[in-house]
Amino acid sequence: MAGSDGRKGYAQLSNGFWRNVKIAELCETCKSAVGVYTMMLSYCSDKMTDGHVDRKAVRYLLRATDDEVAALIEAGLITETGDGYQVHDYLAHNNSRDQIMHKRQREKRRYEAKKENSAGSLPAEPRQKSDRIGTNIKHKTKNKKEEELHSSSKEPAETETADEWIHTAHGADTISQLRDAYPRLDMRDAITAFTRHHGNTRKPPDAWARLLQGWCKTRADMSGTQPAHLHRHTWKCTHVLKALGRDETTAQPDDTACTLANQLNRIETQ
Repeated sequence: MAGSDGRKGYAQLSNGFWRNVKIAELCETCKSAVGVYTMMLSYCSDKMTDGHVDRKAVRYLLRATDDEVAALIEAGLITETGDGYQVHDYLAHNNSRDQIMHKRQREKRRYEAKKENSAGSLPAEPRQKSDRIGTNIKHKTKNKKEEELHSSSKEPAETETADEWIHTAHGADTISQLRDAYPRLDMRDAITAFTRHHGNTRKPPDAWARLLQGWCKTRADMSGTQPAHLHRHTWKCTHVLKALGRDETTAQPDDTACTLANQLNRIETQ
């Protein structure tokens, strides 16, 4: 996908985004703010801001309202800074500007070295013929490389260290699921200890997912941290109906029922 200045790339959005508790609550309180949040991710990736969005961009480029911004801050998805807002944990799932630029320079040097080696090993005439035959292929390869070099999205390799894996799409999705499963567990501390423990050991993505799940379960058990409740309160669940003196025939998604459901969910995940 091309950016505003012709660059190509992608921001990272976890597969678990739709089932995140914060997003679920936001959909009930201010659904349009979810769209603003995804626009912020795209903006940060395109401009390589490391997750920062200034106030003018939020107001005049992303067209966000004060209510939408307030809802995102309340949900903990962004934090207010001196001159704008910072997307929470942006660099945990996306490459920084320095990483992108370093990767582009590294690939440029690799391409130039390969080009020099190729020029020194092939006779002039066959090389020209090869260039004519492969023109279309080279153009496609160049476009693909440009897209990969700018992309802030982190993709998994065949084998990787624990620290590399947690910054991939697979790792982010696993962490998102674990946050939902253990909302009271200090996930940042658990992940830091996990990566420190495994050091430079390299494993396939699926192996890291299983190990991290077991690691978090053990830490939760040892600290007495309770897992998330399987039941999620809604405007028509029995708990809300009973508290309001209603039944299935009188249930309705009004502000009173929705607010109570949100309060019950928030209390049980604190």
